[in-house]
Amino acid sequence: MGDVITMPLRVSSHRPTVVLPDASGIYLRPAGKLWSQAKRAEHMDIEQLRPRIDAIDSQVLDLLSERAGAVLDVGDYKKRHGLPVHDPGRENSVVSRLQTDNPGPLSAAAIERIYRTIIEEMRKLEEAH
Repeated sequence: MGDVITMPLRVSSHRPTVVLPDASGIYLRPAGKLWSQAKRAEHMDIEQLRPRIDAIDSQVLDLLSERAGAVLDVGDYKKRHGLPVHDPGRENSVVSRLQTDNPGPLSAAAIERIYRTIIEEMRKLEEAH
């Protein structure tokens, strides 16, 4: 198989169309909403692979911080309007939507565990604010 390359493009769909290899043997692989560019893992050693994970972890952290800021904004609104911090219906709908949108390879159960933890930590932040 050819190399997998990344493109710095955002795609509008949650599930972009997979592009098949052309005559050169180059593949494009969707990774969530971003197109990923990386050489095939079997041609790389672990020290070449780990920086990609580190970079993704930094992006996840930035997004969690951005989410926390949005949670604080929602929390301020809830305080002004006398709404409770905990809204189980909203939390369930968030988890359900993400399970539906999940492109894999994580299972629906894994998505639920991850997002229940994120939601719980965000709720604690909102309560402490």
